[in-house]
Amino acid sequence: MDNIEVLAPTRSLPTTSLPTLDQLLRIPRILKSCVLEARPTVQGIFMVRFLTGLALVAPIAAQSPAHMVAAVLIWYAAILYVYLINGASDVVEDKVNNSRRPIARGLLSADEATVVARTCAVLSVVGAYYYDNRVLLMPVLAMIMLGHLYSVPPFAFKRWSGASAVTSGLGGLLTYDGGALAANGHVTRTLMVVTVVMSLWMGMVGTQAKDLSDVNGDRAAGRQTFAVLRDERWVRLLLSGTAAAVATGFLIAADLTSTRLLVPAALLAIGAVALAAATLRGRHEDSRSRRRLPYRIFMISQYSAHLSVLVVFFLAR
Repeated sequence: MDNIEVLAPTRSLPTTSLPTLDQLLRIPRILKSCVLEARPTVQGIFMVRFLTGLALVAPIAAQSPAHMVAAVLIWYAAILYVYLINGASDVVEDKVNNSRRPIARGLLSADEATVVARTCAVLSVVGAYYYDNRVLLMPVLAMIMLGHLYSVPPFAFKRWSGASAVTSGLGGLLTYDGGALAANGHVTRTLMVVTVVMSLWMGMVGTQAKDLSDVNGDRAAGRQTFAVLRDERWVRLLLSGTAAAVATGFLIAADLTSTRLLVPAALLAIGAVALAAATLRGRHEDSRSRRRLPYRIFMISQYSAHLSVLVVFFLAR
């Protein structure tokens, strides 16, 4: 019999799939889309809030530039997580509302946004762990947890106006607190006034203004916001009254605690009047641009108030 060579069965080695050139070239575009999906104007106001918390407890000029940049980047990564995971969970609402953000337009997938969001969360936590005796670690973890509770089932607090307002307000409080901790400063009465008032403005006014402009998408997604459940006229009166109450409270608190807060308080009061006028004149049948006007006024007002705080306290030092 001829000799027959018996070959031992061979085991194929696992192959590692390297990224293709097309996938590598898409990375910058994905990252750019993620930044746009996370709403640059919202990212900006969170950074301004963070710097406001820092400035009200310690002079910005006295801070180490590298130290301050590191703190801002850590917080920025946490905010990117919060709003990217929110965008990935808002696909139905955003499409119905004709949003121009990348996921709704098909320029970015929810899966891609989720991967980048989780990467940002990890980077933020790792950065906070190594930052100055871990003073930012607990605020960062709390902010990431709030973002998850706000957007991701089974919690998804965004479905109810009350829960959404509380979550948003707490996010503001954490941001001012993070800025103050990053500067290793002591809490002052001025910081407490700004923190409480502007967190109320964010949670109670901003949430209502956004819900009022997004009724169609919120209804399609099964949300139970005030704007979906209540009479439109009642919702508009509530938003106008809330804005007026918060702005009035700021004026009174500024007069009692620090005259340097009178300018920011006056700017917020002007914004509250403009917001109330736009809200009471608006109608559900208006164009999306017109329906978004109260929310845009809300954003402009808080930018103006915060930037004036930074200018006034920077000049005063």
